[in-house]
Amino acid sequence: MQTFFWIMVAVIVYTYLGYGLLLLCLRWLYQLFSRKTNNNGPVADWPELTIVIAAYNEATVIQQKLDNCFALRYPAGKKHIICVTDGSTDGTDRLVALYPEVQLLHQPERRGKAAAINRAMLQVQTGLVVCTDANTLLNETALEALAAGFRDERIGAVAGEKQVLPLRSAPAASVESIYWQYESLLKKEDARLHSVMGAAGELYAIRTRLFTALPEDTICDDLRITMHIVRLGYRIGYTPLAISREYASGTVVGEYQRKLRIGVGNIQSLAWLPFTGSLIFTWQLLSRKLLRWLVVPYLLMPAWLLNGWLLAQPGSSNGCLLGIFLLQTGWYLWALLGWCCRSIRSLPGIFFLPFYFCLANLAMIHALLRYWRKSQSVNWTKIPREGLVE
Repeated sequence: MQTFFWIMVAVIVYTYLGYGLLLLCLRWLYQLFSRKTNNNGPVADWPELTIVIAAYNEATVIQQKLDNCFALRYPAGKKHIICVTDGSTDGTDRLVALYPEVQLLHQPERRGKAAAINRAMLQVQTGLVVCTDANTLLNETALEALAAGFRDERIGAVAGEKQVLPLRSAPAASVESIYWQYESLLKKEDARLHSVMGAAGELYAIRTRLFTALPEDTICDDLRITMHIVRLGYRIGYTPLAISREYASGTVVGEYQRKLRIGVGNIQSLAWLPFTGSLIFTWQLLSRKLLRWLVVPYLLMPAWLLNGWLLAQPGSSNGCLLGIFLLQTGWYLWALLGWCCRSIRSLPGIFFLPFYFCLANLAMIHALLRYWRKSQSVNWTKIPREGLVE
């Protein structure tokens, strides 16, 4: 049993710490023995691109979003915008119609984001497509940074950097900003070694010809679109120079519901993830996705309980076992304290890190149950946020 316990501990530590450290070492070795190429020069001829925005009941932010899109730096005449507002009942479509330069697609029926993206892609006539959410703002040079990533013909998609800004009114939910700083670091190293493991829907770009219509029951459209491109033999690049900014969820419950929905979408994606092809990519995929989704959440409590059981055995005096048990117990007590103090606004966000960690893994376990019951709708419920970043 002790051997089984150490295997569980090794898997947990590898997933959250070891993989990142190993990635840094491998990337360093790869750069040391490979010939360096310089892709940082200016683009000779910027390609035409289309920004696609799927917006459902975003009347409070859609005008600021569109103004932001028009302010993005890119050659005149080479930037187009399509906005799909299917099913919106708050006047989002009427506000978009105030912008004659924007191609508006609207129908009363709401069929989900995947269906909205499919409708938009039928209208795209440019070589590149930039997908972005209505509730995020982009930095001025985002389009140039994304387009520059396609100078490498092996790149089929480019992921931008997602930045989540913390809220003083909800520090417990704002730990998401810390999580995304860590995610951005891993994405950068993933891309340097080989490929990013999918892109966040807030901001990414693809080669239009590589898009395949999504099944309308798709929950995580961004993951499916980008992973399909990998299955075609391309890689996903990453640029920290293309930034999307948004606020964290306004409540702990809202953040849990968001993670629950994403968790169901992640599980749904297992049937078509590209496990064949590059051994490097397969290793990255197993380490970054599968262990986090389907292994570690189910090891955390058993590892703690087994640790306690081993210590309770007669003659047990293993100092390592005791140390790990105390670390685990302290972590979960800290998480419990975070739950009890979740409404205290004066506490820093880092205080709620153990609570956020447990919340995310609990959501993943719950997601598997919801997936089995087929109770997750593609028409997601909007999570309250502060609005667009000022």
